[in-house]
Amino acid sequence: MKKVVLVLWGCLLLTGCGEENSANGPTVSWSGEVTLQGKTLPDNLTNALLQIRAKEQGNNVAAPVQAEIRKGRFTVKNVPRGQVWVKVVLEQKTGKVIREPSGESFEEIVNLVPREKRGGMEMVADQDDSHVKIEL
Repeated sequence: MKKVVLVLWGCLLLTGCGEENSANGPTVSWSGEVTLQGKTLPDNLTNALLQIRAKEQGNNVAAPVQAEIRKGRFTVKNVPRGQVWVKVVLEQKTGKVIREPSGESFEEIVNLVPREKRGGMEMVADQDDSHVKIEL
């Protein structure tokens, strides 16, 4: 009986109590908002995404989790617990049409994320949180 209790106790210590666990370890859920230079995001974004991945630890790096940003708000599950790298993608059509020398044309799309934050930012995901604020 002691062996069974010790094995169960060891499993709890390894996996955690009440945590959601993915194939890559414990995870948390985040909800929050993204602002751009202190203001709410514009409604007419072509592409608005949040990408989160565990900060690299050797060669064992999982694919990022993603969430759509709608009206400046997001909810994302399975965020790896611990140090994470967060990248925000905000793209908007300008209304300008670009014509290629080949005759093809396309609508111009600009990246609204400030240049210094385009590579992403480091954050800590240590608990489920419904008030994550990401300021760009």
